[in-house]
Amino acid sequence: PPFFRFSDPEESRRVLLGLGFRTPEVTVVPQVWRLGSLDALFAVMRDGTVRTAGLLRAQTPEALDAIRAEMREAVRAYQRGGGIELPMPAILASATKR
Repeated sequence: PPFFRFSDPEESRRVLLGLGFRTPEVTVVPQVWRLGSLDALFAVMRDGTVRTAGLLRAQTPEALDAIRAEMREAVRAYQRGGGIELPMPAILASATKR
Protein backbone atom coordinates (compact mmCIF):
# COMPACT_ATOMS: atom_id res chain seq x y z
CA PRO A 1 0.00 0.00 0.00
CA PRO A 2 1.14 3.57 -0.62
CA PHE A 3 2.59 5.63 2.19
CA PHE A 4 0.90 8.96 2.84
CA ARG A 5 2.56 11.67 4.82
CA PHE A 6 -0.06 13.67 6.66
CA SER A 7 1.78 16.92 7.23
CA ASP A 8 -1.23 19.18 7.77
CA PRO A 9 -4.91 18.76 8.63
CA GLU A 10 -6.19 19.74 5.19
CA GLU A 11 -3.90 17.22 3.47
CA SER A 12 -5.15 14.51 5.82
CA ARG A 13 -8.74 15.43 5.04
CA ARG A 14 -8.12 15.41 1.25
CA VAL A 15 -6.34 12.05 1.35
CA LEU A 16 -9.06 10.41 3.44
CA LEU A 17 -11.77 11.68 1.10
CA GLY A 18 -9.73 10.58 -1.93
CA LEU A 19 -9.45 7.06 -0.49
CA GLY A 20 -13.21 6.76 -0.22
CA PHE A 21 -13.69 7.69 3.42
CA ARG A 22 -16.39 10.10 4.50
CA THR A 23 -16.93 12.55 7.32
CA PRO A 24 -13.25 12.98 8.13
CA GLU A 25 -12.48 14.54 11.49
CA VAL A 26 -8.97 15.95 11.76
CA THR A 27 -7.51 17.52 14.89
CA VAL A 28 -4.08 18.90 15.66
CA VAL A 29 -2.95 17.66 19.07
CA PRO A 30 -0.34 19.99 20.55
CA GLN A 31 2.59 18.20 22.18
CA VAL A 32 6.01 19.28 23.41
CA TRP A 33 9.18 17.19 23.55
CA ARG A 34 11.19 18.35 26.53
CA LEU A 35 14.94 17.86 26.37
CA GLY A 36 17.43 18.64 29.12
CA SER A 37 20.07 20.51 27.12
CA LEU A 38 21.18 21.83 23.75
CA ASP A 39 23.04 18.54 23.12
CA ALA A 40 20.18 16.23 24.15
CA LEU A 41 18.66 15.95 20.65
CA PHE A 42 22.01 14.87 19.21
CA ALA A 43 22.38 12.29 21.99
CA VAL A 44 18.90 10.91 21.32
CA MET A 45 19.63 10.57 17.60
CA ARG A 46 23.03 8.98 18.28
CA ASP A 47 21.92 6.60 21.04
CA GLY A 48 18.19 6.10 20.61
CA THR A 49 17.67 5.41 16.93
CA VAL A 50 18.87 2.73 14.56
CA ARG A 51 19.07 4.35 11.14
CA THR A 52 20.24 7.79 12.26
CA ALA A 53 22.72 6.30 14.72
CA GLY A 54 24.24 4.28 11.88
CA LEU A 55 24.51 7.37 9.71
CA LEU A 56 26.20 9.25 12.53
CA ARG A 57 28.65 6.42 13.20
CA ALA A 58 29.73 6.58 9.56
CA GLN A 59 30.82 10.22 9.83
CA THR A 60 34.33 11.48 10.32
CA PRO A 61 35.03 13.08 13.71
CA GLU A 62 35.06 16.50 12.04
CA ALA A 63 31.72 15.92 10.33
CA LEU A 64 30.23 14.59 13.56
CA ASP A 65 31.32 17.74 15.41
CA ALA A 66 29.77 19.88 12.67
CA ILE A 67 26.48 17.92 12.84
CA ARG A 68 26.39 18.24 16.63
CA ALA A 69 27.02 22.00 16.39
CA GLU A 70 24.30 22.43 13.75
CA MET A 71 21.76 20.50 15.83
CA ARG A 72 22.68 22.51 18.92
CA GLU A 73 22.14 25.73 16.98
CA ALA A 74 18.82 24.52 15.53
CA VAL A 75 17.31 23.76 18.94
CA ARG A 76 18.62 26.97 20.55
CA ALA A 77 15.46 28.81 19.42
CA TYR A 78 13.42 26.42 21.60
CA GLN A 79 15.40 27.01 24.80
CA ARG A 80 13.10 27.56 27.75
CA GLY A 81 14.56 27.95 31.22
CA GLY A 82 17.13 25.22 31.72
CA GLY A 83 15.98 22.98 28.88
CA ILE A 84 14.59 22.70 25.38
CA GLU A 85 10.88 22.52 24.44
CA LEU A 86 10.48 21.26 20.88
CA PRO A 87 6.96 21.50 19.46
CA MET A 88 5.92 18.03 18.27
CA PRO A 89 2.24 18.31 17.29
CA ALA A 90 0.39 15.23 16.13
CA ILE A 91 -2.45 15.05 13.63
CA LEU A 92 -5.27 12.80 14.77
CA ALA A 93 -7.57 11.78 11.92
CA SER A 94 -10.62 9.54 11.81
CA ALA A 95 -13.28 8.84 9.22
CA THR A 96 -15.87 6.26 8.22
CA LYS A 97 -15.64 4.02 5.16
CA ARG A 98 -18.38 4.34 2.53
